[in-house]
Amino acid sequence: MKKFIALSLVFFTLSITSCKDDNVTTNEDPNNYEARLEGIWDLEKVHYDTEIPALGGGDPTPVTGDGKNVNGNITLTRNPNTFTYTFSFDADLAGLPIPVNQQGTGTWTTSRDNSKLIVTDDNGEEIVFVVVSNEAKKQVYTTTISQTVQQIFTLEVDLDLEFTRP
Repeated sequence: MKKFIALSLVFFTLSITSCKDDNVTTNEDPNNYEARLEGIWDLEKVHYDTEIPALGGGDPTPVTGDGKNVNGNITLTRNPNTFTYTFSFDADLAGLPIPVNQQGTGTWTTSRDNSKLIVTDDNGEEIVFVVVSNEAKKQVYTTTISQTVQQIFTLEVDLDLEFTRP
């Protein structure tokens, strides 16, 4: 009987100390993340990375660089969550200058873990921006866009976009 009481006491102690409170509260306002996203952001820098397919077969040509003549902005408002964006830059694809222009309007949301900004334009197209940096005066996103080059082929282009508040 003494062993049973001792074992019961050990089991009871372990069960109390091993339980965690799933309703942990923090002092951080969950809206801070979205509040930092909200506003008008000017596009400052663009870095691109893609591959040009070999037209005659063979290995594609990797192309990477920093955009020239960078211009644009993104405006995010809350309640309702709407956005407008426009950006343009010139890319150098193996000696061929390519103007890149993107624009849109629609709605936005964030992923549950606050790692992505998900925009859905008015045509229903969804663009996912991975939020690399979400600071009060600087936002850095990565995304992938499709870009048609002189009606010959379409490239999937990885972009790093850096925005600052005006």
